[in-house]
Amino acid sequence: MRGHTVQLDASEQAVLDEKKNKPTTDVNVQEVDEEDDAREEAAAANGTDLDVAVNEVLTLRSAARILSSPLTWLPALAYMSTFGFELAVDSNLHHDLLLTHPNLGDLNAGYLASIFGCARPARCLLARCSADSLLS
Repeated sequence: MRGHTVQLDASEQAVLDEKKNKPTTDVNVQEVDEEDDAREEAAAANGTDLDVAVNEVLTLRSAARILSSPLTWLPALAYMSTFGFELAVDSNLHHDLLLTHPNLGDLNAGYLASIFGCARPARCLLARCSADSLLS
């Protein structure tokens, strides 16, 4: 057995060589119209940057620029911290229900704890609507 080495026949090797030699930097240039300009001006007025996807090679410099941007890591950090907190609550809720209500039983305490976890989408929607009403 040779591990992950793949044996190619002549036709497969020819296709692979053709793909290696073919340039892969296709560029699609589009004109910017007045609507795009208006969108950029509105984004600048709101204090946000309107960004356009650019196909570029990942280098250490570009990786550092991407990772140092709060727009990259702040949403992920917020999601991880809130979801991690919820997982901790869900894991301890079963135990706490058994301590406060011993006659509930192990199975029923687990069911109640799972209902709390399954209600997460409704709680997130309620929190989002509450925040939107407070901020508007």
